[in-house]
Amino acid sequence: MKRVTLWAITLAAFLGLVGCTTTSAPTASAVAQQPPNPGPEHQKLQIWIGEWTYSGVAHETPLGPRTEFNGGFTDQLALNGFYVQGMWKDSFGAGIEIHGYDAAAKAHKAFWFANDGSRYELAETYSGDTVTANFTMTDATGKQLLGKAVWNFTPDHSAFCAKWELWQHTPWVHLAKHCSEAVGSSDGR
Repeated sequence: MKRVTLWAITLAAFLGLVGCTTTSAPTASAVAQQPPNPGPEHQKLQIWIGEWTYSGVAHETPLGPRTEFNGGFTDQLALNGFYVQGMWKDSFGAGIEIHGYDAAAKAHKAFWFANDGSRYELAETYSGDTVTANFTMTDATGKQLLGKAVWNFTPDHSAFCAKWELWQHTPWVHLAKHCSEAVGSSDGR
């Protein structure tokens, strides 16, 4: 009986000690489960948020003849504000896009996928009212083209104009120019 009582007291003391340590301070796993918050680099992505319409011209390039186009896109915050996701549709087709910040590379990146099987991988730079990007466009057959783009926003971010260029192992070739306006609210956003 003495052995059972001593064992019961030891067990009770141990459980009490464990109970005190788990209730007095969070465990390492509890601290690890607290999600991080988006930082200033993620907030820069919000320049894209909203519903937008656009029109422009695609210049004659190896991709095709000169073509006027119009369309629209809608971008919204995704995954707790760490990303911006969007869908677009225009005279050429439709697609989806994801903008994010790669903390390991300390770089903004975007990925666009179109319904013709092409995809764009962009390395973006955000500076005030301007977004610039170098990109690789890969078509459905695997052919790749290098390019660059710049989006110049108005100070209130309710509109922007964009210019796209391709590298053709010669001087840069103008790919397209278009201007966009935000739709919906009085401030355009």
